[in-house]
Amino acid sequence: MAVSSSDARYEKLDDAEIDEESIDLTASLLPIKAHNRSNRYMNISKPALTALLGVSCLLNVIIALAILYVTLYKTSSGILHTQPAYSPAQDAVSYKPVTFITGFAHDISIYQKKPSPEVDQAWVDLYDTISIKDWGIFRMNRDDASRLLNKTYPYPGDPGYYIGELAVSHQLHCLNRLRQGLSLEYYKNVYGPEEFEEEDGTLGWGHISHCLESVRQALVCASDVSVIPWTWDSRNQRAAAYADNVHSCRDFDKIKSWGHQHHPVLKFDPNVYIEDDLARYV
Repeated sequence: MAVSSSDARYEKLDDAEIDEESIDLTASLLPIKAHNRSNRYMNISKPALTALLGVSCLLNVIIALAILYVTLYKTSSGILHTQPAYSPAQDAVSYKPVTFITGFAHDISIYQKKPSPEVDQAWVDLYDTISIKDWGIFRMNRDDASRLLNKTYPYPGDPGYYIGELAVSHQLHCLNRLRQGLSLEYYKNVYGPEEFEEEDGTLGWGHISHCLESVRQALVCASDVSVIPWTWDSRNQRAAAYADNVHSCRDFDKIKSWGHQHHPVLKFDPNVYIEDDLARYV
């Protein structure tokens, strides 16, 4: 039905006038926008979607690990506090029950007795950080040295090997110095006057103070959580802690044996300078 431009009149078409073709056209035009929108996503292939999902999962894992690292592995000096520091001697560590003695009256060890050559030798035998047979000073190969948290010096005359000292050896040495400091009058007849110089002497205040702090730090570092029980003391009619109880201890003899097995083949010369990427220089 025609409509002239000068006569802008519109008339309602009868239903019969809407032919089948116009219905098909209308039906095909209405959903075009929605249809095209969905096609944008359907055009991504299944492998691509799988890859995107994989990348997303990987990023989530990385973020979770980063959070875990910050939470558990916070450091103040580059040392991981949740893991023990590597030591070549760690394979020698095992535990055994040890009953402590009280250290009072008749229940004492040779290490508590008054100074004598016998007592001094017993202490030296515990650590002996001087002789070539010393078990505290040891040699390690480059692989072990490279795994240490702290750098160490190469062993002069022994290519490929580095020097180390087990901390327990130094701690026992310091404890012995504290013991000797309690009996200076006796040891003034054993050592020369230079050993008592305040700053440089092995029994001077500077060294004794160093040893006191070394032992304090070692005790705090180890933080033994063994339980000291209490009991009723009938003689004194009071409850008190008692020391002669069982502790779970590292097998000291095994650690000492490891030290003997890895002792240096040459006497260490501290005056030899060596350039090495694993060494520390101050």
